[in-house]
Amino acid sequence: MVLFKKQHDGCTVFLDEFDLKLHLYLAEFILDAIRATKNMQFVFTSHNPMLFNTNKLRPEQIVLVTKHTNGNSEFIPLSDYDGIERIPDLRAAYLQGRFDGVPYIGNIQSLISGI
Repeated sequence: MVLFKKQHDGCTVFLDEFDLKLHLYLAEFILDAIRATKNMQFVFTSHNPMLFNTNKLRPEQIVLVTKHTNGNSEFIPLSDYDGIERIPDLRAAYLQGRFDGVPYIGNIQSLISGI
């Protein structure tokens, strides 16, 4: 894989939605391979909550983005949330909306009745 060649030592690689159209196992394999490198930083975005894994990423390595009504975006590391160490399943808490970064789509019944 070109990404792991010696000339990329010391590099920071940015990928937007790197796992788009990849099976979860392949995405996790790529992340594991990158984590095994000694001298490379990998910054990626993803909308896949299955990659929200604190067994493989430390809470300070997971950053959630919140879009405010004024159009500004705020980046908040998971480690900044109070009591994060006491939540047994961070992925479930994220999907329940306990952190920012989950869109609010409203009540489906009110959306349908408005059509």
